[in-house]
Amino acid sequence: MPVRKHLLLSAFAGLAASGATAITPAMAEPLEQFKWSNRPIVIFTPAADDLRMVEQRALFINEINGLKDRDIVVTAVVGSERAMSELGPQPAASAEEFRARFNVAEDDFAVVLVGKDGGEKFRAGVTVPAPLLFEIIDQMPMRQREMRDG
Repeated sequence: MPVRKHLLLSAFAGLAASGATAITPAMAEPLEQFKWSNRPIVIFTPAADDLRMVEQRALFINEINGLKDRDIVVTAVVGSERAMSELGPQPAASAEEFRARFNVAEDDFAVVLVGKDGGEKFRAGVTVPAPLLFEIIDQMPMRQREMRDG
């Protein structure tokens, strides 16, 4: 099975199994500061030196221009300790707020793509190559307009 197809199938299976929940009014929206201006990618990792986190950083490092071109900000949520910027402004929310919003346990690894509208667009429990995320983003109607309008 091609890697890309396997990643997509794994991601969709993970999304279905996660039982993603809707945000209630009482729940804080940790990505509010990015709504309508950026596409956040949130990487959840048990520890900063987790091998999956190291690999995810390496997968993104050579794709900085593509990330910036698509208005992507990257936030890492490390254990229960902190949420920190990998690319873009420092998020205002805590690790706990991110984990509650996206229903990710402290010992889980996940990569979550969020659209400019604040909705979750893609989730995987494995590292994800930036070009795969670019492919997903480039198919979104808002991104299509951005590319057309220059």
